[in-house]
Parts: sequence; C-alpha cells; structure tokens
Amino acid sequence: VRKRFGLSPADIAQLQAWLGLAGVRWGLDAQHRQRWGLSEAVPDRDQNTWAFGLRRLLLGYAVGQGSVWGGTLPQAAIRSLDAPLVSHLLDWVDAISLTLAQLSGDKTPEQWCSTMAELVERFFLAEDDADERLIQRLLEPLEVWQQACAEAQLESPLSLDVVREHWLSQIAEGGLNQRFFGGGVQFGTLMPMRSIPFKAICLLGMNDGDYPRQTAPRDFDLMAQSWRAGDRSRREDDRYLFLEAILSARERLYISWQGHRATDNTEQPPSVLVAQLLDYLNTGWTPPRHAVAQPLQPYSEAYFLQGAPFQTFDAEWARLHGGSAATALPQAQTGAAAPEATPPLALTVDDLRQLLRQPVEVFFRARLRIRFEELEEAVQDLEPFALNGLEKHHAGQTLLKADDAARALAELRLSGSLPLAAFGERMVDSYTRELQVVLEHRHPLRSDYPFDSPAVAIALQIDGMAITGTLNGLWSAQDPDAPASGPARYLQIGQRLGAVLEGSAPDQTARGHIVAGLWVNHLLACACGLQLESVQLGLDGQVTFAPLSAGQATDILQDLVRAYREAWKRPLPVACKTAWAYLQALALAERMAVDKPDKPEKQKDPHDAAEQTFEGTYMSQGEHGASAYLARAFGGYQDLESELPQWATQLYGAMAAHALVASGGKDA
Repeated sequence: VRKRFGLSPADIAQLQAWLGLAGVRWGLDAQHRQRWGLSEAVPDRDQNTWAFGLRRLLLGYAVGQGSVWGGTLPQAAIRSLDAPLVSHLLDWVDAISLTLAQLSGDKTPEQWCSTMAELVERFFLAEDDADERLIQRLLEPLEVWQQACAEAQLESPLSLDVVREHWLSQIAEGGLNQRFFGGGVQFGTLMPMRSIPFKAICLLGMNDGDYPRQTAPRDFDLMAQSWRAGDRSRREDDRYLFLEAILSARERLYISWQGHRATDNTEQPPSVLVAQLLDYLNTGWTPPRHAVAQPLQPYSEAYFLQGAPFQTFDAEWARLHGGSAATALPQAQTGAAAPEATPPLALTVDDLRQLLRQPVEVFFRARLRIRFEELEEAVQDLEPFALNGLEKHHAGQTLLKADDAARALAELRLSGSLPLAAFGERMVDSYTRELQVVLEHRHPLRSDYPFDSPAVAIALQIDGMAITGTLNGLWSAQDPDAPASGPARYLQIGQRLGAVLEGSAPDQTARGHIVAGLWVNHLLACACGLQLESVQLGLDGQVTFAPLSAGQATDILQDLVRAYREAWKRPLPVACKTAWAYLQALALAERMAVDKPDKPEKQKDPHDAAEQTFEGTYMSQGEHGASAYLARAFGGYQDLESELPQWATQLYGAMAAHALVASGGKDA
C-alpha cells in the first residue's frame, strides 16, 4: 500500500504526526459521519474528521500559524518541501473516498468481482515475485467465485457483507495446496512426503512429552485397545517424520528444546528421539557430543566472553559490555570490572529539574541513555469525550499564557482538542471558571511586578560542576530601561488550572512534585544574586518561596549537585512523591508530639505514609506502579526504606522548609 502511493515508513510516521496535530480522529467528513448515526443537529459535527484536519493543514501551509480564517484554525506543520508528501496523502484520501462510494449498495457477482479487482489494483503495488504471488492469491478466489456464480446462473444483487465474508474466508483458508518452496526461510510442521532438501533445517520445541506427540485414548477407539501390526501409530509416524527431517538437512541440522523449566529452573530432558540421536552419535564419534546450553537473555555476558561458542549481533548490548558484537572482551575473561563511568562536568537547568522530579531517572535516562517509554500510543480514532491529565495540563497552560483568554479558548475548540456539543460546552464553562480563579490570584502580583524582565542567563560553578541555562518569563518591580533606584526585585510565577496544595487545614502543605521545577529556578536565580520571589498559583491557593541570599542558595545547590553525582552512579533509592510524603508526615508527627503529647496514637509513622504513597492503595495507583523506572530499579518500598530519610532530606528538605502555603488567599 505504501509503495502504491509513493510513501516510505518515515513518511508514514510524519503523516501520523501531522494528522495528530491537526486533530484527525475518524470519519471523512460530516456527511460520512452521518451514515454512522451522528445527527445533523450536532453542532460542528465535522470536528476531528479527515476533512477538518486537512483543511487545518492546508490553511497552515498557506498562511502559517495565523489566526482563525473562515472558521478554520490553521495548523502550521507542512513546509514548502513537503508538498509532494501532502500530494501522496491526498491521493490516498481520494482513493479511500472513491472506494467507499463503490462499496456501497448491492451489486451482481460480476460487478462485485470487477470492483474488487479494481480495489486490489488501486491499493496494492507488486515490486517482486513474492508480491506478485500474494496479489495472485487474492484474485484467484474471486475468479473461482465468479465462475461458480456463472455456472449457477446467480445474477441477483448481493450485499457487501456476503461478498466480503466469502472472499476473506477463502483467502484465510489454509491447505496442502499452498506453495511451500517459495524462497527465503520457510516455517511449517513436520508432514509426510515433505522431505525436500534444504541447506539448514531447524527443529524447534523438541521437548520431552511434546514430541513424539501424545494421543489421548478414547473409549470407542477399538484400534487403540487391540493394536495390530500395520495399524497406524501417531508415535511411529512422528519417529519417521523425525528421520525424514534429519535426512533432508544438507549442511546443518539445528535441534533445540527447553532445557530448564520456566518456574523453578529445574533441568528438563529432550525428546526421547533427540536423546536416542545423541546416544547414536556418541557411539560412532569421539569425543562425545553434548547439548550446548544457550543463554536465554540477549544481554548475557556469555555472548561476549573471549572464546565463547556463542555469537550475537546486538550492538546495543555489546556496547554495554564494553565491546562490539561478536567480539571478545578481555576484561570479561579475566574477571576485571568495567571502568566506572565518569559523571558529567556540566549540568543544565533541566538536569536539576529531572533530579528533583524523579531521581531514579537520572541513572537510566542520563547515564544509560535508556528510555522506558510506554508503548507508542496508537493513532487516535475516537473524538475526545474527556481529556486526560496531560491534555488538561497543556490546555490549561495554553489558556494561562494567552494574552486574550477568550480567543485562546475559542481556538482551543477549533483545534479539535475539546469534545463535541454539550460535553465541550461543559468543559469550556469549567475552564472559564478555573481560569478566572487563577487570574484573580495573579492580578495583585502583577500589580507589584508590572514590567517584563529579559531572560536571565545562568552560569554557575557549584562544587566543581558547571551549571548553565536560561530563565525566561520573570517579571520585575522596576522598569529595566529606567535608572536603578535600588536593588532590583523579580517575580517568578508558576500557574496551573489545578490544585497546588494537599491535605486539609490547618495542616495543608504544598504538592512537592508540582513546585519542584519552580524551586530549582528559584535556587539558580538567587545563587546568581537576583532578589527573586517565586509563587506557584493554583485553584486552591498558592505556594511562595521568599528570596534567598546567594550563599544560602549555593549551599542548597551544592547538596543537589552531590546528589546528582550519586544518582549518576546508581538508581537513587528515593522517589519524589514518596520522599515528600515522608517529610510531611515527619513534620506533622513532630508537631503532634509537641501539641498533643498525650495522644501518641494520632501520630502517623512517616514510613507508613511513604509506603502508602509508593505502593498505592486499592483506590489509587502508587508511585512505584506509575513509573517504569522505579519498577525496574526497586521491587518495593523495603528497597528504599533504609536510605529514604537521608535522601529525602538532602533533596527536598530545604524546599519543604522554605515553602510558604497560602490557602484561598490567606496564610495557612
């Protein structure tokens, strides 16, 4: 199909990315959706259709990322050099539209055969003999069916369901008449009279009990009860098939079986036929032949030992062991340890944010360059009915950063990101109310810091580590172009359409994973000498970090740099939410011990709170289950328990001490 429309695998990935940005989900257009039950009364019923997305892409190609024109929001994704690729996409859409029209209604068998042949010609292009054989296999059942209908004088119109069911069943049907020797690697079962010579024959799964095949006895089988010479025996047939397979091998015979049980690793014997073959070989050849235990995992060190009988062509695992694929490693043979990786000499602002947001990821993502990403999300084929957490966050940030919130909200609807009809209207109302709450909290801050500040360049040397980066979006209390009348004061605001606090009054605290990035920016700016106030705004209140002296910020950053070096060496036994839960429970227990010393039962153990956050409950998923990195590094909370207090304090202790919480506009 790709070759028919002139597309490469990279082109397919690019088209999927464009269509995802343009909001394409399902249906060619509003008229096509109407056939599937979408009423004409639904407003904007062509939203998230192919026509909707293509209009956005083509308008973006013409005008760029502009404003709404003719009720269409342009999506700037296609560039001038992408015109041929877009042309191929439109050819495919035209082919789909034409095919849908041809497949509607009832037709006679002759008309259906002509239509199906045109469909094969329209979408499939044969490049070699294998493709030609495949296309011929598609067309043969049609020719046979058309001839059978002609002989039966069947001229009645038939529906697509009848034709499709018959055609696909004939294509999927297997049998001995299929082409066996078609070139390349052939897969099949052992069958009589199939002793065709091959250079190499591989017999897989020759386990004891699996081959020769076992036949369950049946009460009504009289031959099994009184077997006589000449009666068919499945076990004897399998012995003969095994001999035929051995005689067919011309250069190499490969036999494998499961040598160890998967549950307890106990040794398992091979098939009795394989054992007899080994015994026969050992009686005629010396030295004795033995089965070779093949390493199960591709990263096994046995593949990389000098002189090992195994080979691998996996370059990624070879680099991990310090060599190239199929190449011996001297240090592996001598048992010498691989040289320890040197931590980096420079960090960026993003590196420190990653350290606080999820410390264990430093080892996997920064050092090993491993991404435990989830399975690539399939192309969406349903229009949105609700937004997930990430989509809500992106939508909220878009509205909060817009100069005109009403216009941004209208463009959000035109982008296809919100649900249709009443679902979308309800979400728009919710966003409007939430946006108003955050803007009311932001207004007095903007009054105190009315001027936009230019970007601040970060260039620090902390404990022998260079830290670089840029801080954008700061506001200043003084006009940058006016003469300085005193030390400049700056404001940094983080804002989200969501909660920033947890717990209940009077014990409300900040959400550590929400303010971690803001805290890193705050430390870096203060270490550079800026008098910076940082505020995280949310629906339920705000979290404030007061200005720090350069010395205070540098000392805290020094602890973070040392923690980063340790996180580079090994997966750090700490997690952001878990550590924060431990610190908050510890602080609450200390307050309770002072305020209510006569009620020790009210004091919750910090480790219990941390374990609940890490492992989760029956109602919520824990941090361990939500992170592939934590799941890979640690089996459970017991792996963190001993070192968690130390790392929680070093990473998040200062942030917890300097976070000032204000709930509903009042200090809590």
